[in-house]
Amino acid sequence: MEQPVFNPFASKLQWAFGLFPAVALTCFYSFVIRSRLELGHWPTYDHPDPKLLGFELHYSLVWLLLMLTPVLGLMAVIFSVRALVVPLRLPWWKALLPVVVPFGAAFIIILTDPGGFFGWLAD
Repeated sequence: MEQPVFNPFASKLQWAFGLFPAVALTCFYSFVIRSRLELGHWPTYDHPDPKLLGFELHYSLVWLLLMLTPVLGLMAVIFSVRALVVPLRLPWWKALLPVVVPFGAAFIIILTDPGGFFGWLAD
């Protein structure tokens, strides 16, 4: 019987995929907190326009990370199936769990929109 091969690059890449939603949400909520500190109150829908706060780089980074989240989620699932299930012969749930849980949590947070901050950003 063939022994499973451990691929350290695949393991690191899976961790990177799994941590991406946390990085994207941290960047987003740091933008919200930064806006709160600048304004003196929590931003609300249509007040103020996030583009006019003067944080152009941070604003652009937030948009880039949030737009990449669905694409990287799909890539992470494909990678997990290809790099972990096929060569290592892991059960499918062990291969997908480290990727599906973080992306699932990120999508739930985005869909429920606690505080209405995603609506404010998208306005």
